Amino acid sequence: LRLRVCGLYREDDRLLMVRHRGIGPTDTFWCPPGGGAQFGETAPEALIREFAEEAGLTVEVGELRFVNEFMQPPLHALELFFDVRAVGGRIQQGVPGL
Repeated sequence: LRLRVCGLYREDDRLLMVRHRGIGPTDTFWCPPGGGAQFGETAPEALIREFAEEAGLTVEVGELRFVNEFMQPPLHALELFFDVRAVGGRIQQGVPGL
């Protein structure tokens, strides 16, 4: 079981999504930028770190919008979805590790 933080970053009518490979029957998993919190890290701190790593953006974390339980073997996660606002950086495509 994993706790995952996710950021809802919008530009106009578009939502930023990240494609992960090697997951599920289609070998592709689309989700908002985010990831697991490390021990001692708050959810907003984890989301700021994950956005920098996955999307190249510095973000300010806003309101918690919803919680989702995701279960698709081998994954089982509780996901916290927050609004985020970019305060620096530039969206980068193909960040290493994705």
